[in-house]
Amino acid sequence: MKAKLRTPQPACTPMLPGLLEYRIGDCGVVLADIPPNSVPLILTDPPYGDAAKPLYEWLAQWASRVLIPGGSLICFTGQSRLNRDMRIFGEHLKYWWLLTMKHGRSQRLPGKFVIAGHKPVLWYVKDFRRGEEFVSDLLISPHRNKQEHPWGQGTGGVDQLIEVLTSRGELIVDPFAGTGYWGIIATSMGREWIGADLAPGGGVLMQQPRRDIKHAGSVVGSQRQGEGAKTAPEEKALR
Repeated sequence: MKAKLRTPQPACTPMLPGLLEYRIGDCGVVLADIPPNSVPLILTDPPYGDAAKPLYEWLAQWASRVLIPGGSLICFTGQSRLNRDMRIFGEHLKYWWLLTMKHGRSQRLPGKFVIAGHKPVLWYVKDFRRGEEFVSDLLISPHRNKQEHPWGQGTGGVDQLIEVLTSRGELIVDPFAGTGYWGIIATSMGREWIGADLAPGGGVLMQQPRRDIKHAGSVVGSQRQGEGAKTAPEEKALR
């Protein structure tokens, strides 16, 4: 029998509302309470470049602690320090695959003299990968709005990853959440989501009627989907 690639399909029945919680502050501080072996999927898009090295070192160590056995770290990253990022992650997790997100339009990179048409997406697992469903290694992002956040990746094709790597009611964490848009996608698919960033990164999250907002580890607002919204300081994120 030929193996079939699973494509996420629209739900036939309404999804149960999921928790959407946005924590404002340094991720190492505001996510310190996430228990060990409790997170099936870390889905994130950290800053890139030389200055970001400590963030990747923290992310690798933290992921190895909080991921469940068989859980996945999906990390959107840049090309220029890809070897460094893979070396850091490989010290703590098991390499699984290199995915690719196709850019809506190519980008010229002066100095590198490359026309970049895609973005690398690293996939690491804790010990092993749970599940046997097929995942396409080409992610298509139909929407990318830099007005909402300068590093926004739109959907990033993450709906496929959420569908295959998690089940309804399971937790997804994003330590570098930006707009929080991926949290909206996750909770609309019935997952729980906790995101963190130095500040809410744009209009997407703040327009939603459902979210939790925590500032530097203290609760500012606490709602599930459908409940009232709170405001938060508008500061620039380190991204």
